[in-house]
Amino acid sequence: MTYNNTDIGRKADNLLSDTLTDIIAGNNMTYRHFEINTQEDAGEDVLCYIEEKDNGYGNFILDFRIQNKGLTNVKIVTGKKSPYQGKISYPLQLRNARRYCNEVNFPLIITLCDIHSRVVYWYPIQIDDEFCDRLSSQATEDKQSIQIYVDPTRILNEANFGDFVKDINLSKEKQNYRERSARLSKLNFKFQNSTPNDSSSKHILEELYDLVKKYEELPIV
Repeated sequence: MTYNNTDIGRKADNLLSDTLTDIIAGNNMTYRHFEINTQEDAGEDVLCYIEEKDNGYGNFILDFRIQNKGLTNVKIVTGKKSPYQGKISYPLQLRNARRYCNEVNFPLIITLCDIHSRVVYWYPIQIDDEFCDRLSSQATEDKQSIQIYVDPTRILNEANFGDFVKDINLSKEKQNYRERSARLSKLNFKFQNSTPNDSSSKHILEELYDLVKKYEELPIV
């Protein structure tokens, strides 16, 4: 059976929603989600909340975002000399990849939904250091996309749900650390280019103090 892109997207979204709803309900929690950026591709499809069951709204355990992709043909890397042998290869828009790793302060997971086998794979792009290195190396290249390589054992199911949650939490820590590092770098640049008698120096130091207080409890990963 052949599906057009609209059908593939709709079936993938339904599969993802059904999968997460069943898994989370089985863990005595509630799953709520909201479609976002439906008119244009800004890189995120779903805003997700996992909550304590029967305790009302606001008792969040996790909140994160998902970029969901539908597949009718899962492409496995077969080259014996490839470092990505056995992984699922998928092209990602370069501008979105940069946004996920360098511009946002929330955890984001990419999901690939095989609509034929009804299997959902997840990929924690923000904690894949090898991918981030490749992303940096392509900063000056005139390319529109970059390949991601997804571990086919990262199947979203009951058995792997703990690993899925762990990857979300690690992604959150990583993005908080990146945001903190970027702000510290910016403050350092401003401070280095100020003069001892410049009134802005005081404001820079105050901003630095506020930044340190905000993030002092966060782990460095």
